[in-house]
Amino acid sequence: MPRSKEDFEKIRLATRKKILAVALKQFANDGFAHTSIQSIADKVGIAKSSVYHHFKSKDEILITLLDDYYHNWSKEVDFTQEFEDPKKHLFDVIHKTVSYIKSNRDFFLMMDDLIRVVIKKPHIMESAQKMGIEKATIFASVFEKLGVQNVENEMLLFNSSFSGATRAYLLMGNEYPFEKVVDLMLQRYK
Repeated sequence: MPRSKEDFEKIRLATRKKILAVALKQFANDGFAHTSIQSIADKVGIAKSSVYHHFKSKDEILITLLDDYYHNWSKEVDFTQEFEDPKKHLFDVIHKTVSYIKSNRDFFLMMDDLIRVVIKKPHIMESAQKMGIEKATIFASVFEKLGVQNVENEMLLFNSSFSGATRAYLLMGNEYPFEKVVDLMLQRYK
């Protein structure tokens, strides 16, 4: 029986989703620079030209992954939720972020590798900066509500500590007491 337009669209979306999943895994395991469109196509089981049918370049795959994961993280953490208690807001956002990092470890391994790549690619840097600015605005608002005297310095300290804890988790996996370290960081605000 011939396929309908809806059938073709389902196949197209499923293939695109599989390309993104395979690319993420390869970027996380092999690094962005060491992953080729051909290796992604081989693992998906399609021709290299089929990958190009869905994405113009490896950079476009990466930007799509960045946008998708940032959107999903924002939705899961739900920054729009108002809290009367800024401490509760901070704790809620951080604990949800830790949970998101742990459930999306490959994405964050990829992000760790990308630090060296992003600097050389302005169009990727732009996408990453957009996410960083949005997160910084949210945290600045929470720190202001907490009555922190120097919000900029607090954000630098907090971001450095959280980034260090995240990196340690990425390197050590579940052997690293990620939640405990984050709870120790948050004790400053109790």
